[in-house]
Amino acid sequence: MSRRRRSPKSTFGLISVVLVIIVGVSAFLFSRQQQLHPYWIWLITLSVVTFFWYGFDKGQSKRAGLRVPEMVLHLLALAGGFPGGWLGRLFFRHKTRKDAFLVILILATVLHLEEAVDDLWEHVALGRVEANHPTHTLPRSLNPAWR
Repeated sequence: MSRRRRSPKSTFGLISVVLVIIVGVSAFLFSRQQQLHPYWIWLITLSVVTFFWYGFDKGQSKRAGLRVPEMVLHLLALAGGFPGGWLGRLFFRHKTRKDAFLVILILATVLHLEEAVDDLWEHVALGRVEANHPTHTLPRSLNPAWR
């Protein structure tokens, strides 16, 4: 009886989901003291996983090993791992000749930039208006109510 082999997309996709869960839970537990917004935890988590895959894929390309499918890297970047993608390109000098990666990273950055700016603006505005409210989401070091 022959076993059906999984495609690299599903294999690396499944491993990515597991990594996102592990890194995400770790980031959440760490950020409870910092009171980070869930969006920032999401970006950090996906960036760490994306950066990891860029490094892994670069190593595999040198050894002619099993590669991470481009679709996995693109989806991670679009979902919020774009900072890890930019860092992976810079640090590992990987995927720098492929225009599709540049386009996807720019698109993901633009898509997430609005949410990031809105969240930062909310922190600044609420920090001034509700500075004495102890349940505010500013980091404790910046929140006068915790001093």
